Amino acid sequence: MSFTRFLLASQIHAKVTELQTFARAFASICYNEFPACHPPVPPIAVVLLSMRSSLFFFDFSRWTAVCLFGLACSLGLSAHADESQISFNRDIRPILSENCYFCHGPDENNQQSGLRLDSREAAIEFAAIIPEDVEGSELVARIDHDDPDAVMPPPASHKTLTEEQKQLLKDWIAEGAIYEDHWSFTPIRRPDIPNLSEWDETVVSDPVHPVDAFIRARLLAKGHDLSGPARADRLLRRMHMDLVGLPPTWKETQDFFQRSQTSQASSDDRAALIDQKLDELFANPHHGERRAAFWLDLVRFADTVGYHGDQNQHIFPYRDWVIEAFQNNMPFDEFTIKQLAGDLLPNPKTDDLIASGFNRLNMMTREGGAQPGEYLSKYATDRVRTVGMAWMGLTTGCAECHDHKFDPFTAKDFYSLGAFFADIEQWGVYSDYGYTPNPDLKGYNNNFPFPPEIEVTSQALLREQTQAKQELTELARSQHEALPDDQKTAANQWLANVHDWLEQNADGWQSIETTNVPSADKKQRAWKLDASSTSPGSLSPQSIQVSLPTKPNQTPLAVEVRFYIEELETVPADKSAENQEDEKKLKRTTVAVSLARANRWMPSFSNTVAQQNVASRWTVPATDADGHAAKQRPHQFMIDQSKHADEPMQAVFELSAPLQLRDGQSLIAEIKGLPADIEATFEASPLIRLRPFDPTELEAIQVCDSVSQPNALLSWMMSNPKQTKDAGAKNHWRDRYLACREGRTWTMVTQATDPIEMRVLPRGNWQDETGEVVQPATPKFLGQYGIDSDKNADANHSDSKRLTRLDLARWIVHRDNPLTARVVANRLWKQFFGVGLTMAVDDLGTQGEPPSHPELLDYLAIELIESGWDLRHVTRLILTSQTYQQDSRVRPELSEIDPENRLLGYHPPRRLEAEIIRDNALAVSGLLNLEIGGPSVKPYQPGGYYSNLQFPNRTYRSTTGDNQYRRGIYMHWQRTFLHPMLANFDAPSREDCVAIRANANTPQQALTLLNDPTFIEAASELAWSMNEQSDSDENRLRAMIRRSLQREATSEEIERLSVFLDQQRELFLADEALSVELTSVGQSAARHGKSLTHPERAEWAAWTATARIVLNLHETITRY
Repeated sequence: MSFTRFLLASQIHAKVTELQTFARAFASICYNEFPACHPPVPPIAVVLLSMRSSLFFFDFSRWTAVCLFGLACSLGLSAHADESQISFNRDIRPILSENCYFCHGPDENNQQSGLRLDSREAAIEFAAIIPEDVEGSELVARIDHDDPDAVMPPPASHKTLTEEQKQLLKDWIAEGAIYEDHWSFTPIRRPDIPNLSEWDETVVSDPVHPVDAFIRARLLAKGHDLSGPARADRLLRRMHMDLVGLPPTWKETQDFFQRSQTSQASSDDRAALIDQKLDELFANPHHGERRAAFWLDLVRFADTVGYHGDQNQHIFPYRDWVIEAFQNNMPFDEFTIKQLAGDLLPNPKTDDLIASGFNRLNMMTREGGAQPGEYLSKYATDRVRTVGMAWMGLTTGCAECHDHKFDPFTAKDFYSLGAFFADIEQWGVYSDYGYTPNPDLKGYNNNFPFPPEIEVTSQALLREQTQAKQELTELARSQHEALPDDQKTAANQWLANVHDWLEQNADGWQSIETTNVPSADKKQRAWKLDASSTSPGSLSPQSIQVSLPTKPNQTPLAVEVRFYIEELETVPADKSAENQEDEKKLKRTTVAVSLARANRWMPSFSNTVAQQNVASRWTVPATDADGHAAKQRPHQFMIDQSKHADEPMQAVFELSAPLQLRDGQSLIAEIKGLPADIEATFEASPLIRLRPFDPTELEAIQVCDSVSQPNALLSWMMSNPKQTKDAGAKNHWRDRYLACREGRTWTMVTQATDPIEMRVLPRGNWQDETGEVVQPATPKFLGQYGIDSDKNADANHSDSKRLTRLDLARWIVHRDNPLTARVVANRLWKQFFGVGLTMAVDDLGTQGEPPSHPELLDYLAIELIESGWDLRHVTRLILTSQTYQQDSRVRPELSEIDPENRLLGYHPPRRLEAEIIRDNALAVSGLLNLEIGGPSVKPYQPGGYYSNLQFPNRTYRSTTGDNQYRRGIYMHWQRTFLHPMLANFDAPSREDCVAIRANANTPQQALTLLNDPTFIEAASELAWSMNEQSDSDENRLRAMIRRSLQREATSEEIERLSVFLDQQRELFLADEALSVELTSVGQSAARHGKSLTHPERAEWAAWTATARIVLNLHETITRY
């Protein structure tokens, strides 16, 4: 190196050192000035100004620069100063992996000159390394070479070794060049817990928490120790945010603080208090939601398919299953097996099939022109990447095109893992196009689901249905009571007629006789309905038409109609191209309802009431892509008798709205495309079908007590719109009720079929079929734990029994697998400290960072295994440690030796995740809806955000009612158009498996907190509640800080907020329009602002502006 280059490098190092010193001093000053908001985030302008002035006035001398450069080098070497022997895994492997393995690593197709440095034997064979002979080792000669054609790494690689790295390599060779297996591929063994007295004789002999022993050992070796315990209120908020994702109430904070004060004298009492609080938080019904959020990133859970049109998919029951699994502390091995192979378990339960939906979370397409083979390849490789990262912590995707450059994972290993999933029933393109024929999907369009699916019961929908029924009943009761006497007499007479009708039709339905009439359409046969008797009709392979006439001048009748179809039997005659008899499938059948005179389609079907287990064979979409009633077109469904030949084929279709039939109108029902004999019964009812009718209510429905009978009362309300005062509320709750579909919903599942052929794809090219055919097999370098060696044979052993996804799942969670337990333990640690014991939680391979505390990682991993894969056990082990409970204030004395706080001398603060930031604001405001599970919801979103989302075109409609305020984990996850609030706070699109979320700091985040309608509405509601609590500004401000930050406000904070509040009062009193605009954001605003005077609204607006400031504080969105 020339002296000029050396001096330049020295100057750069000196500037960096000076800036680091300045930053530490600046951080210390900020902390002393603003202890309540520690660690501070100073205005960026101040930081930049300070940096500029510092650099401008700093003067260098040559000798100062040289000394500072030497100091920088010595600081860099300090990490090894206390180590008696160089470790290959810790010190040498990272150097070789980063600079050498690309050309001299495990990838046979990319090895240069045949030299491999990842193998000691190969390196010695080529004399690149001669143990204990530094001068004779070719590796040393090359790294010190001056010739650019001979130096290693070569200049073209743009990699260089530092002098420190070169010296490490030389010292390692001098010590014998001892190689070690990569740490994460070695068996997990329980390490000895360190004896801290070896480092500090003054350490008390009391038993030390095992986690603290490992952490303190490294700190004591550096002459430091853990920080003191965190303040009680801060620790409580930390635990709440980590285990529930919601802040504690002020009452909970006060109680915990008082109890902690009384237990300070005894460490046992404090430990008991923490244990009790952990028990409460583990039992909290929202604990599962908090833990599930991390997993949903890994499995790339989303509500849409991702590719092309990014259509909606039915999958929310899988999310609810994950939440319930964490809530019930399902063992992780069981959790794994059910997701990978729930459908292959003996006698799988419905929950097992729901869990198998994991295999369907890859992105899918139904784009016209897409190549099925290409997308089947995409689906397969995505699953291998996801399983590799989520469970094994490896970058398996690097072997899709060639052998892994750095890890001993070959392309054959990659495609052999993919072969485990070759039995999943799927389609490359989920439509039936002429150039991509899929007869099984004939008639499928962009509004159709992505099979295979099953119909399941959702407890969340059942709860929602019950609430909606109660709200509707209360509306009907209040409206009935408010009627004038003459109208109430008519209403009671209507209810009496219903009573008489029920005596003749105890089940709540009246069968209707059908009569064949000619039809102009040769493909239709019309049936005429009257209300006299029952006469099932036998359908020909043609379609039918039925009508229900009304009498002249008859009072409009609100009637529900259902079609009861049974005894399906395909017939050999009258075959059609769409419906082949030999396949025993009716692939394109439609049901539609219209009014004869109106010539338009009537409301859609709200429910397909399954009978005799036919749910998996009937698909009647009730809504379009936006969740609104699908009108102006018939509804298609498929009847598949081939898979259930021995079961009765029955189903009931019910309309989503009662029909208002007026003078002379007829109801028209058409069933088209049926090459089959079908028995069909048509029935009508004046009762609104808000739930299955209970015959025991017959005697209870009496005129004198009609108000208490919800079915009859609701029917009266829905049949008499002129007498309905609050039509908006009625329609809102009715729509919510009908959307629940009696608690039934569809969800994608895994169904096994004959496996397709899998082969190695050279360079990942799906069109290249020259690669070797492979069978399911686990990577041999990791061991064959619990795998039958005969079944794990190569493809050319035709007599070998094929491994299944169940074998793979059991191999992944086998106690001898060195990866899974380490991966899970490392991610658990990251959830509570912001960074894993190895920072690269997505890569435990050779390119990942070695653990900062490898023995602690193995200790946690073995605890996980030996506890029966009990995640809660390991969580408790971490959270009961002093390491977790210590203070979070930065310690300047540790900054030089541990700038990233990897030694954990203090608890690392971190910003909350996007969903939790939103949850926190809603919780603080009192708006948060804590219902668990159910369909995803759509928060407020900027207009036009979906304008470029097509196939089909969609208009975003935010969710109404209290579901608008559901937790963030239930937000609609649109992969290609992720909600802006989620995107601004670094939530992933979930197009791929994500183990580490980005943690950016951008202006958009502050703008989101200030201007997103959700946060404005939260601030507005918080402000309103403050005005109701107290009569003085100071008391209200203190209450706002307590509720938002779970601590007492300082005098300075009250003073500054008071000044701001007065300024806002003047502003809004002077501008009425501005105050109306601010206090009208969000649907909850209508509850408060109907009768406010201008001064009252201006006061509300001023407090809303103040609340926006509090909710935008760094401390509000940070967990300390």
